[in-house]
Amino acid sequence: MIPGIKIKIFLADDTASRMAACRHQLLTTGYTAVFSFANADACLKRLRLMPDLVVLPCTVKSPEAVDRLKEIRAFSRQIMVVFMGESPESTIKAAVRKTERRKLWAKRRDAITRKILSLSGVRQ
Repeated sequence: MIPGIKIKIFLADDTASRMAACRHQLLTTGYTAVFSFANADACLKRLRLMPDLVVLPCTVKSPEAVDRLKEIRAFSRQIMVVFMGESPESTIKAAVRKTERRKLWAKRRDAITRKILSLSGVRQ
């Protein structure tokens, strides 16, 4: 976890035990904004809450995964999407770290932009 960076995570999985395990892992690691959904449809209906990361189930032969990704991208290209397979632990850890780094970089970029504008005398 990167101190000062909070990310909102949506977990969707129709397998309750796998979703509970992922949620537990994230909560015990220190992430507090973890929202669970019984399936991808329920998750997609809540996109207006603007999660930073959406974790969806994926099977090898499922064309629905691509459709779900297209729906999320049509809503916002800022939302990071991860498809988890049968062993989601390492997938979720890597995705959360990447999302945190992306938010940290955006925060630093915004601070640098504000500093440049203040030095140049331009008002925001």
